Amino acid sequence: MITLRAQLKEKEFTMKEKSKLTTIALGSLFLFGVLGITADTVIASDDDDMEKCAGIVKKGMNDCQTSKHSCRGVSAKNNDPEEWILVPNGTCAKITHGVLKEK
Repeated sequence: MITLRAQLKEKEFTMKEKSKLTTIALGSLFLFGVLGITADTVIASDDDDMEKCAGIVKKGMNDCQTSKHSCRGVSAKNNDPEEWILVPNGTCAKITHGVLKEK
C-alpha cells in the first residue's frame, strides 16, 4: 500500500500544478491577514460595556496597538503604562495601577 505522502514524493509537479499550489497558498495568507485585521478592528471598536485599561497588561497579552507596535499580543514587558486591554466598565478603577484610557 502506497501512502499519499509517498505518492506526492514520486509525482513530478507540472508548472501549472505548481502555479495552482502557489496561488492557493498566497490566497490563504491573504485571507488570514484580512481576518486578523478584522479581529483587531472588532476588539478596538467602541463597545458601551467595555473600557480600555492601561498599565496592567502582562507581557504578550495586550489587546491592540500602541505607539511602539501595531499588533495585539506583542507587548514586550509586564505593566507597560502604554499597553492596554479591554475590561468591563468600572473594572479598571478597581485594579492597582490601572489607568483608564479614552475610547
